[in-house]
Amino acid sequence: MKPAFAWLVALLGCTPPSRALPVVASVGGSAEGGSSGGCDDASALWVDNVAGDNAAAGTEAAPVADLDAALARGDGCAQIRLVATGTGYAGACILRDDVTILGVGGRPRIDAPVVCDERLVGLFVRASHVRLEHLEIDISANVGVEARAVVFSGTPMSTIADAHAIDVLALGPGATASGRALMSSSLCSGCSFERCTVRDAEGAGIDFQNHQDDITIAGNTIQRAGAGCIGVNGEPAAAQVGDDVLDGISRGVHIVDNRLEACGGDPAIHLASVREAEVIGNVVAGAPSGALLLDDDGVGEAEFASYDALVAHNTFDCRDCESPAIRVRSGTGNHIVDNIVLGAIVAADVDGAEVAFDHNAYEPEASFVHDGEGASWAQWRDLGFDVATLVTPTAGFFVDADGGDYHLVATALAIDAGVDVGVTHDLDGTARPQGAAVDLGAYEFIDDG
Repeated sequence: MKPAFAWLVALLGCTPPSRALPVVASVGGSAEGGSSGGCDDASALWVDNVAGDNAAAGTEAAPVADLDAALARGDGCAQIRLVATGTGYAGACILRDDVTILGVGGRPRIDAPVVCDERLVGLFVRASHVRLEHLEIDISANVGVEARAVVFSGTPMSTIADAHAIDVLALGPGATASGRALMSSSLCSGCSFERCTVRDAEGAGIDFQNHQDDITIAGNTIQRAGAGCIGVNGEPAAAQVGDDVLDGISRGVHIVDNRLEACGGDPAIHLASVREAEVIGNVVAGAPSGALLLDDDGVGEAEFASYDALVAHNTFDCRDCESPAIRVRSGTGNHIVDNIVLGAIVAADVDGAEVAFDHNAYEPEASFVHDGEGASWAQWRDLGFDVATLVTPTAGFFVDADGGDYHLVATALAIDAGVDVGVTHDLDGTARPQGAAVDLGAYEFIDDG
């Protein structure tokens, strides 16, 4: 969905029409087995690695023992119900379309990764219309071997679509110099990671690479990632002229309502060669390399710049940042609005890009860079940036910023200080606005008095 209204806001100062966020794909259903993922509940295959037998019928009363046995049954739509037991499961390579793996009776643990396409993975998906829900994938024992929890992986000859990981707990061994993303996707369109918890990734927490469109990263919690928490890269270096798929650009990227903490190495959110992105309602804390970077992956070609991003209602705690909180290095039509940035390090870095900043909140000590040159607050505003922005000690806006609670207090100047860009809810799901206008940052203030 292209935020085509951004240029109107920047040039005319008008308020765009209200616009609902995109519907997040495949988020319905119950964590305890009420979600069928499109398959017939009555024909579900049951897997229990304690009570099961691979020669059994695969019913609830007579389950099979492992995932591979269930995946080998039939050739149509398969709903596999994985029973939580005290014993970990082996992973699987999912190579058939229309598969749902749903944890029941708790959250079953997959802790024995398998080799798929020469990669060590908990669950590997090379198929379309696949849903993974309410699972734990623990690869924490695999230190230094580049294991991953979940991989969605198409190929240039055969891309995949509509693969979703929902409410998955992914546990890695922690950051290493050569680690890989804990959850990743490649050549997969219309795919998503939603409501997942990702901890101790060797590399990135969630990473989309290679020419993917219409992707969603929503409602996730990512803690302690070695190379940034979220990355999306269209891979311009691998682009093939005239190929509609391998075009080096990712279009329609939705990064919404995520909580990101301790994102090492790369910026917490790094978008390279991405068009029509929405970065909305996220909280970032602990990101030495900055909270957000929009660029062209270093290729230096306008065709592969990041265009038309709406960056709105985020709370970026950059008090520990060693790099700028927000950097926009390429592209046009990018709009940075209704955000709160903590920390005195450079709040915005614009290098050869056309971008609109407004209705944000910065610390009084914040400094700025425009086209490689330092700018004071007055010079920044003279350039047309942040004319309606607050400059005030933003740490005082929050219930307990040091403790990670970024809800607004009643005296916060961020309340009613925003502009309507069509964001209809906050990180808690509270409707916006609650007062005369929308509030800045990820949370809308609720007056309980």
